[in-house]
Amino acid sequence: DDIEEVVDYLCVEQMWKEESRVILFVKLRDGLTLTYDVIKKMAAAIKHEFEKAYVPQVVLQVPDIPVSFHFSQ
Repeated sequence: DDIEEVVDYLCVEQMWKEESRVILFVKLRDGLTLTYDVIKKMAAAIKHEFEKAYVPQVVLQVPDIPVSFHFSQ
């Protein structure tokens, strides 16, 4: 929540090659593009707040984050 470039995000676990991995979908502020520096900043924040196991192996920029009819992710 402290990363000013990020508007919204969704984090999911995926089974990949018989192991789980974390995928992070991020919606950035208008006009911004996902860069290595932003990914590093997010990884550092996640490590600080949680632990290394929660750092995503894949980070994808998306135009929007879907919500349910109840406005939850």
